[in-house]
Amino acid sequence: EQTLDHKMQKQLIKEDTFRRVWQRNTAAFRQYRFNHSFVNELNRRNRYMKALIHAKGLFQIKQPFYCRYGSHIYVGRDFTCGHYAVFEDEGRIVIGDHVQMGNHVRVLTVKPLMDPMLRQKHMECIADVEIEDHVYIGHNVTILPGVHIGSCSIIGDGCVVREDVESGSMVSGDPAQCEEALSTQLAELLDQAKLCEKSSKWDALMDHINMDKMDQAVRVLGFALGVY
Repeated sequence: EQTLDHKMQKQLIKEDTFRRVWQRNTAAFRQYRFNHSFVNELNRRNRYMKALIHAKGLFQIKQPFYCRYGSHIYVGRDFTCGHYAVFEDEGRIVIGDHVQMGNHVRVLTVKPLMDPMLRQKHMECIADVEIEDHVYIGHNVTILPGVHIGSCSIIGDGCVVREDVESGSMVSGDPAQCEEALSTQLAELLDQAKLCEKSSKWDALMDHINMDKMDQAVRVLGFALGVY
């Protein structure tokens, strides 16, 4: 256990420093405004969510959404996430392009510490989570710290993902186990997904467009034309 704790020193962080408390309070304010905004307030919802996480182009995150910092979350293009998502982002959470998540998905990055003295000092051991492109994650899924999910994988409803998932795998159950027959079918789709990896000029343009200002411009134009 002492050797294990020694190896974990590089991953240990102190959770209650002034800087982290300030970042968590800022994130909590933005989450509150996002979660309590109306559906038609697109510009306000986008503004608070884009100030909370790092996202490319268009994305859709349903209310409510919870995280610790938000600044440790990196989301690719065309990301969709259902209701009641919880991202415990003490570590980095990196999500690729075209990833779909269901409701009540939990992504965790904090490992339990064996040493009670470290817990008493409010130390935490973090491990990053990475989800590659074209991954589908079902409802009520829990992804534990340090997990890497390969591209074109499907995570069934109610899974607890404790170990890495290879590309093109279909997993289900608690703990998550690979279903060989379905994984073989998914493996055949990997080549097709690779053809879609090259971003189009439209995707590159959307990455640099400020959707908040565009939405405001559309509202002003619509009001001027008497539409609203």
